[in-house]
Amino acid sequence: THTEIELGQKLGTVHAPQDGIAGMTANGLPIPAAPGRPFGLIAGDGVVLKYDGRVAFAEKTGRALLNKQTISVIDELVISGDLDLKTGNIDFHGFVEIKGDVPDDFIIKASKGLKVTGTIGACLIESGGPVEIGSMAGKEGGQILCHGDFKAGYLNQTNVTCHGNVFVTNEIRNSQVKSTGQIIVERGSIIGGKAVALEGIEAKVLGATSCIRTHLVAGVYFPDADRFDYLHQRLKEINSQVKLIHDAL
Repeated sequence: THTEIELGQKLGTVHAPQDGIAGMTANGLPIPAAPGRPFGLIAGDGVVLKYDGRVAFAEKTGRALLNKQTISVIDELVISGDLDLKTGNIDFHGFVEIKGDVPDDFIIKASKGLKVTGTIGACLIESGGPVEIGSMAGKEGGQILCHGDFKAGYLNQTNVTCHGNVFVTNEIRNSQVKSTGQIIVERGSIIGGKAVALEGIEAKVLGATSCIRTHLVAGVYFPDADRFDYLHQRLKEINSQVKLIHDAL
């Protein structure tokens, strides 16, 4: 799992230079080793040096970055290509950008926001900020929790819970999408599944001529509605238990 550096964590220690080990030529003649050179470590953003500049500590959470002699802690994690098993799951205190695709079964958590250029499979996505993705084919198991605006090109069989507005360019198909703001499909349709938005739902086409049920709910604050549904279900369960106890007595 790709995790972040914690506040106060020790990042590394600069050791004193050591004498090198002499080598030998093909003719058996000794090659003297050059003496080691001291490494002058420089503290960048989010880093403090202690103990005569030999030990580096993090002053904030983020990702450690060593550039030549400067060590820093930054709050942005960039994956230049596809997410794979070498990188693993991501749990990062900051903004995450993935410039490729995300295959099935990965977990991504980013406290300040997420951007994925490509396609996401059946994954679990949690963001404390806005989310922008190319598309997601969730295979009924993909989930996105977003605390900010959500943008995508296409959604299929995906569960989206957004504390903000939802903007989809092309289509939402067979998905469960909840928004505390608006749900807007700019150029396409909402087909199948369920869409709940407090401030309205807008698309070029709503529903389909086939027998695919499309459930749309506007003007409802979904956290309250979900809480009501949960309490209603609990009430049914309690009434059932009371009946069983009454019959037993």
